[in-house]
Amino acid sequence: MPQITDYWWKERVKSIKAENPSWGAGRITAALEKEAEEHSRTEPPSERTVGRVLRDDWGKMKDPDKAKYKVFYWPESMERQDLPWDRSGAGLKLLREFLKRADDAPPVIGSRLRVLNFSLPFLMWQRPTNRTVEWFWRVTQAMPNRPEENVWFDWGLAAMLEHWEVIKERTKDKGEQFARDIEEAVIREMGSKNDFRWLVKSFESLVNEEVADSV
Repeated sequence: MPQITDYWWKERVKSIKAENPSWGAGRITAALEKEAEEHSRTEPPSERTVGRVLRDDWGKMKDPDKAKYKVFYWPESMERQDLPWDRSGAGLKLLREFLKRADDAPPVIGSRLRVLNFSLPFLMWQRPTNRTVEWFWRVTQAMPNRPEENVWFDWGLAAMLEHWEVIKERTKDKGEQFARDIEEAVIREMGSKNDFRWLVKSFESLVNEEVADSV
């Protein structure tokens, strides 16, 4: 899934910049190369590509949107008004799962998420961003009585919805189809590995459409 991996790196550029406002393309590129080496990931973006993301994407974003790319910490994220206080429960739920998994397993096994046992490059063993918490909160509002074992499934939904939010206007039919697939997943309260694989295929189709439109 190279296109999704490219998207993952693009989002990492924004997250690193949010945490380090004074950093330019060179320092961010070095940080990404270090992440790639430490976590067995390949093909981090070049300094030129990082610079383009900073100029064309980050440079055009408003401050409240930039704050969503900061890493979530409780209670600091709420005190800074990056997120409303009522997102605390969702954020802490993700942090509990993150800390538990970080204690139980290596940070990354290639680009595979152990708990779901298949490739999902946009998720790693790391603290969620404020933006992820926001979407996870929305997912939990739609499915309020989910068992704890579905936290990672719902985190995956939130991660995919983050991207859909950004590109839905550019992908049109594929964006609408992905929205319908996510809607079905929520209505049926899906939670199995096969359910998630089906959603990832729909997500791949969405991302591939974005890449084709940008060529």
